[in-house]
Amino acid sequence: MNIAALARGTQQGARALTLRGKGLIAVGFGLAAGATLSGQPDLLSIALLLIALPVITLIRVSRRRFSLGCDRVVVPTQLAVGDTAEVTTTLTNVGSGDTGGLLIAESVSAELGRPAFRVLTRLKPGASASFTYTISAQQRGQWLIGPLRVTAVDPFGLVRLQRAFRSQHKTLVVPRVIDLGTGLLQAEHLGTGDGSATVLAARGNDDVVPREYHVGDDMRRIHWRASARTGALMVRREEQPWTRRASIVVDLSGPSHAGMGPLSSFETAITIVASVGVTLLRKGFRIDLLASDGTMLLGSLHGITGEARFLADLALLDPTPPTSLAANPLHADLSIGVFTSRPGCDHLLEQQAPRGRGDLGLAFILDTAAWGDPQALTAHDVCRSARRGGWRAAVVPARADTMTQLPQLWASMLRGEYAGAQ
Repeated sequence: MNIAALARGTQQGARALTLRGKGLIAVGFGLAAGATLSGQPDLLSIALLLIALPVITLIRVSRRRFSLGCDRVVVPTQLAVGDTAEVTTTLTNVGSGDTGGLLIAESVSAELGRPAFRVLTRLKPGASASFTYTISAQQRGQWLIGPLRVTAVDPFGLVRLQRAFRSQHKTLVVPRVIDLGTGLLQAEHLGTGDGSATVLAARGNDDVVPREYHVGDDMRRIHWRASARTGALMVRREEQPWTRRASIVVDLSGPSHAGMGPLSSFETAITIVASVGVTLLRKGFRIDLLASDGTMLLGSLHGITGEARFLADLALLDPTPPTSLAANPLHADLSIGVFTSRPGCDHLLEQQAPRGRGDLGLAFILDTAAWGDPQALTAHDVCRSARRGGWRAAVVPARADTMTQLPQLWASMLRGEYAGAQ
């Protein structure tokens, strides 16, 4: 017999014995030693019985062969921060014998709640049993449910053998989207529908009144006659006559943010980006998402599919290593910036105007100094610099109720009222 295999089997058997089982064996050996020394055969018989009971139970439980199938359903399949979902786990005995009593434990990521525990009675061949528990999404990201661990026990509590399934369920938690209300974007900045149709009709034919060239436009759409007249590159609008573009820029530099957990400045920035982006997509805008160093994160998103991809990508967005601020990342009819108060941000916003003729720029300035960043500038100073650069800017304070005031802040910025959240 393989000695190594015997040693492994002995170790597994020792781990399977509960404290009660090990105690019974220890008492048995003690009684056996006392019976041998005192010459009492009856006491020796009792000692042998105490030793044999855990050993026989261990052999019996170890030889129990049960085959279980596991199916897990999460409703809804995708969560937003703050949402709850129900998880239903079903176990099916696909073997040929009864399972006996089982202890069930389902692992759950800490961001979704606590592990679930259940006691499962005997399952006959082909029978199924289900249990349901609730998870709560506490932070965005992709989190795991599982694996499921099954522990076989004996009626005396002497032996426990644990088996684990390998399957795990990935649950995506997207950022919370705050309803910003209808808002009163001027018709100039509406994406699709009657508002933009009215503006374009008032202006006349798109070929006659082209727009300014933006980085990424097809060179074949350049309107050379208008370009020569204005001294700047102009492009035709005929390919997308009713669609407006919006750029959303967010500062992802980890050292520029402060705070921990869901209330940190970084998570606040992601919530603002998600809320504004979904609002614009539902108004018919085609949006681009950029980092403050000019990196394009997502481009030309629109419609329902664009919204789904937008939220899914935001769910997995992490802070980046230190990055510099881009000189001019914004080229759109509507520009939204979510910036920290880090040094240099004030000069960037003052010197880089967010808009050309008829375009609009809105800047959310996170008060990262109040979040605990000792290097941050005063948010109101950054805000004033942004306004001098042509932005409609407002301060986002470091408070637990900040997000509840986001709809009012958004509406005031659209109206051109620059006061930050109070």
